Amino acid sequence: MARIFRATYTKMRTVRDQKGRVVYDTKNGKKAARRENVLGKNGKPVLCEARKWYIAYRDADGIVRRVAGFTDKKATEQEAARLEREAGRRKSLESSSAGRILGCVSGPLAQRLEQGTHNPLVAGSNPAGPILLGSALAAVEV
Repeated sequence: MARIFRATYTKMRTVRDQKGRVVYDTKNGKKAARRENVLGKNGKPVLCEARKWYIAYRDADGIVRRVAGFTDKKATEQEAARLEREAGRRKSLESSSAGRILGCVSGPLAQRLEQGTHNPLVAGSNPAGPILLGSALAAVEV
C-alpha cells in the first residue's frame, strides 16, 4: 500500500550584515550566501509543509521509492494507485516463465530486444538471437 504525505522542511533565511548586505561564505572555491534556520517563538526551527503531496511505494524489486505527486490529494492518490499497479505487473512478469526467459523486468520489451540489453540470450555472439526472441515474444504476447 502506498503512503501519501506532505514533506516537511525547515524555513531558512539569508544572513545579512548590519548594513543589509548579504553575507557570503566560500566553500570549495565557490561563493554562496550564508543561510540559517528561522526560529519560532519557542526557540525551535520553524517547520513548513511542502505544497505538493508525495508518494512512497514499494517497487517490483522491493525498493521503497519516493516520488513527487501533485498539489491535489485525490490526483496524487490516483497516481499512487497507478504506480502500485505498474509495480505489481512488473513483479508478476518477473515471476512468470516468459519474463524470466526474456529478462524483461523494466522497460518496453520491444525496446529491450532492439537494444539487446539485460538479456543473456540476445547479448553475445548469436546474431539471430533478437530475431528468434522477437518471434517468440510475439507468440507469448498474443
